[in-house]
Amino acid sequence: MKRAVELAPNSDEGYRRLATAYLRSGQKNEAIDAYQKAIQIGPYYWANYNSLGLTYYELGDYDKALTALQRIAELAPEISFGYENVGVVYFSQGKFKESIPYFQKAFAIMPNPVLYSNIGTAYFYLERYAESVPMFEKAVAMNPNEEMLTGNLADAYRWNGRKRNRWRRTTRPSPWLTKSYRSIRGMLKR
Repeated sequence: MKRAVELAPNSDEGYRRLATAYLRSGQKNEAIDAYQKAIQIGPYYWANYNSLGLTYYELGDYDKALTALQRIAELAPEISFGYENVGVVYFSQGKFKESIPYFQKAFAIMPNPVLYSNIGTAYFYLERYAESVPMFEKAVAMNPNEEMLTGNLADAYRWNGRKRNRWRRTTRPSPWLTKSYRSIRGMLKR
């Protein structure tokens, strides 16, 4: 990859690919340097900021991740996962209230059950159970065969004081905390 970048030194894509190779070999600092070089070459291309932001996120440097990922919304406000990834960073920090508007913006662009679930989970963690229920209901309506979603809905009903209705058939208590967190982390896109 280094040779490819030497042959095309003005290619931000080449530097992003080099950074990916560095990450796969465990060279995280070199990867960050390569992503930053990609941004120098292509400062108006959102994918450069996305790659850098997700790398910082994976390294646990949430402030730098937010700085890079928020730039996506400025450069490409029509792309949902820029907002979604900012929401994930806030969520991962336990800043559930801050995550909700970003998940909602992402949902306005590209509705999907994961975003409903993320919003519902954030409300749940904020102990706003009445607001979490409709989010999980909508997520289940969009994907009725997903066990995690039905388990989350059952938990939201229980904590909201409602009966579980047809969700009583859930065979075991939902380990929703672990599954939701993995789901949110898994939604990060490159």
